Amino acid sequence: MKRLLLILAITLLVSCSFGYIPSLFPSEDQFEVETVLDKKSETGVYRFLVLTDGHFGRDDSGVHHFITSFNDFYSSYEKEIDATFLLGDMMDKTDENCHDLFVDFVKTSLKSKQSVPVIYVLGNHEIEHNDPDYWYDIFSEDEKALFSSFGRMGRYRVGDVAIYKLDSAFRTFGPYQLRQLENHLAEDKAKYRLFLSHVPLASSAFDQSLVQFTFSSAEERNRMLRLMSEHGPSWYFAGHHHIGNISAVFSSSVKEFIFSSFHRRDVFYESKGYWYIVELTEDGKLTIIPYYAETGEELEHIEL
Repeated sequence: MKRLLLILAITLLVSCSFGYIPSLFPSEDQFEVETVLDKKSETGVYRFLVLTDGHFGRDDSGVHHFITSFNDFYSSYEKEIDATFLLGDMMDKTDENCHDLFVDFVKTSLKSKQSVPVIYVLGNHEIEHNDPDYWYDIFSEDEKALFSSFGRMGRYRVGDVAIYKLDSAFRTFGPYQLRQLENHLAEDKAKYRLFLSHVPLASSAFDQSLVQFTFSSAEERNRMLRLMSEHGPSWYFAGHHHIGNISAVFSSSVKEFIFSSFHRRDVFYESKGYWYIVELTEDGKLTIIPYYAETGEELEHIEL
């Protein structure tokens, strides 16, 4: 038995593509710093549109996308939106069909309001069967320009709010990204911080997220929580879970919210389909407003 296991291990090592391993971890020069909106809120409220797990191009039976109802909502929404967050897995695979459907949604729906920056987080499905370099190359330069930037990680500034885009597509941050995050947090003078990631930090112990939907490393998760705690009021936004609408309060100043998916599958353990408006007031009150994607109905507000 031991000999068989040894043979299997050697076969696995020989068959691995070691050139792929470095691409799992963002390098230090991939952390972009940009001001997407250099102004304070005129109304005392920062407002963000959030979607995650669109899975455009998914061809399972019983899959629904709610583009028409979203367009009806977005075209009639009169309040000012400071930025849009896409928390990963907006494409079901990194192929031409999924790419075209997603880009069309960004162009015709999200960019119907040209002034709203779009911050796009990398998810595990964007790199399924490929690697981050392939995901990057599949977009043309004009398509990359639809987003505030197209890097794997970065820091953005909207008035008093610092926004950190993190790459957790492999259920890890990696040492380079965490070191860069620490460096940028050390010079961050913003009043509030939002951390955008695909993979959640926390989990409900009684659902599908317990094993596969959170970070593989408790050490990295705890390091992230420590950094958030050290630098003042912070919220961690994630997707990946699909059924979502899960909040975690680690302390009075460190909180997490897991958003439900925009698409729907007709199975009991999947989301019914949502998009969200997040409002952050200048005195630090954060409210999450879910919308049922099929009808556009505004649902009960969640304060975090």
